Amino acid sequence: MRSKKLLNSFVGLSGKLFEDFKEFKREGKVESKTFAYRDQLIEMVQLAKDLVRADREGDWHLHLQSVESVLPYFAVFDFSNYL
Repeated sequence: MRSKKLLNSFVGLSGKLFEDFKEFKREGKVESKTFAYRDQLIEMVQLAKDLVRADREGDWHLHLQSVESVLPYFAVFDFSNYL
C-alpha cells in the first residue's frame, strides 16, 4: 500500500522533472549549435543501442519501433537505398 502511494507520488513529481528537462534541452539547442549537435548525437546513439537490444532480446516490437525512428536519419543523410 505504502509503495503504491510512493510510486504515484514519484510519477507525479517526475512528470514535472521531465518537462523541465525538455525545456532545458529546447533552450540549449536554441542557444548553442554544439549543444544541438551533442543532443542529436546522444539521440542517435540511443537509437543504435535500442536496435542492438532488440536484436539480442528478439523483441520484434522494439525492433520495428527502432527502425521507424531511424528512417528520418536515412532521409536526412541521403541514404536513400536504406529507405
